[in-house]
Amino acid sequence: NDILAEKKEIRRKVKQLKMNLSEDQRQKAEDLIIAQLLADEHISSSKVIAAYWSLPDEMPTHRLIEQLVSVGHDVYLPVIDGETLNFRKYEGADSLSEEKRFGIPEPHYGSLMPTDVTFPIIVPGIAFTSDGCRLGRGGGFYDHFIEQKSDSYKIGIAFYCQIFSSLPTDVFDIRMDKVIWG
Repeated sequence: NDILAEKKEIRRKVKQLKMNLSEDQRQKAEDLIIAQLLADEHISSSKVIAAYWSLPDEMPTHRLIEQLVSVGHDVYLPVIDGETLNFRKYEGADSLSEEKRFGIPEPHYGSLMPTDVTFPIIVPGIAFTSDGCRLGRGGGFYDHFIEQKSDSYKIGIAFYCQIFSSLPTDVFDIRMDKVIWG
């Protein structure tokens, strides 16, 4: 499949580009993303926010999450249950499990995200376009979850080297409402 091969090549290319970022570039990008997210009206007006606990190769989110919590937001992080992505309330770094699927720490206690609430979702990705196309890691977890929460505001965050003019997409790939990068 040409689309799968193209996606695989983009994932390989982005991995190399991110490895070439300096610590200073990473820090400046994180600062810029935090400032933009904290100023975003969808974030500031929502009590509940879905985010993700970043892996070392992703746009850092740990400081962002702590800042969101410190100003009164309830932040929920992903928990993978079989093939389903759920979100559990973040109760501090010590609430994250050591036993983790895909190497991603998950909250091992804390309430599940309310299902009757519309909320912004801060979404990770390998690559994005400025108009909202997203390439993930290939598991489809976020696409399936977001499809069920189509009324939620979806924000992709990335390093500048993860922004492409176009990306190969399938019908099940969910678009972001906003993409910010630093």
